[in-house]
Amino acid sequence: MTEKADEHDNNPNIESSGPQNARAEGESIVDDVESTEDEVLVDLVDPNPELTAARAEAQELQARLRAVSAAYRQLQEDVEATKERLNRQAEFQRELQRGETVAKMFDPVDNLTRSIDSVSDSDTKEGLKMVAHQFMTALSELGLEVLNPDGAPFDPNEHEALSVVPVTDPTQSDVVIEVFSAGYRVGSRLLKPARVVIGRFEEPDAAE
Repeated sequence: MTEKADEHDNNPNIESSGPQNARAEGESIVDDVESTEDEVLVDLVDPNPELTAARAEAQELQARLRAVSAAYRQLQEDVEATKERLNRQAEFQRELQRGETVAKMFDPVDNLTRSIDSVSDSDTKEGLKMVAHQFMTALSELGLEVLNPDGAPFDPNEHEALSVVPVTDPTQSDVVIEVFSAGYRVGSRLLKPARVVIGRFEEPDAAE
């Protein structure tokens, strides 16, 4: 019995089935599993490459469509802004032309209006008044504005002060008390300032 045991121990061709051998076999199995998983990950392929390519192309076309739509909206806004600017410029030019026309016609009509008082014949005077009124109506339709600032604050940009009168009411100070002759304006252009009399507040005399 002892001889067989010794013979088994001394024979190098006989493999041991102990714990070390089992651990080695287990590690080999784990390595095989990990290797298989690596191969699976590496070998994954798109099952439908045509569908994936079609989806990518559709996304690209949608992005281009959004860009084109945004550019079109911006173009429409630019066109509208340009139209508005051109309309404002055209209106300004029309107003400027009306102002030039009114300015050229205003002085002769104003001279006619002033000369009516010097006419002695009543029929002639009434006829001239009618003609002057028709002219003024036509000029008003072209944008002529009459300035009659009675009771308004004095504005040196539109009024010409002929004189200053004392007033006891402080609210009447620097206010137009009387309009000697009306002024005329077309748009922002002053053709003739209103000639006025303005008040100037003065403290009442205590002695009185």
